[in-house]
Amino acid sequence: MDLALPPEIYEVASEEIAKRIESEVRDDHERSTDIEFLYGPRLLCRAIRLGMNFAPVTMTCGIASVSESFRDKYWYEMLGSCLAKSGPAFIKWGE
Repeated sequence: MDLALPPEIYEVASEEIAKRIESEVRDDHERSTDIEFLYGPRLLCRAIRLGMNFAPVTMTCGIASVSESFRDKYWYEMLGSCLAKSGPAFIKWGE
């Protein structure tokens, strides 16, 4: 049983693949140039949001290092909540 395809099929397939790759590259480039100028402000907003999120934890880490009851009752829960709100990378870091 011969499963080989005619050479014309390979040529058509190669052309279609080349067209699709060119189209996707062009689309990706257009998308990236549209949002490229937003990188700095988005990064700044993310840094501010993370700073505000972790401010209570960093402000109370001195108390947590001294008071075991505070650390066990409140601080670990606060830290876990901050890590969860910060996103998947911080959740993984917290594990």
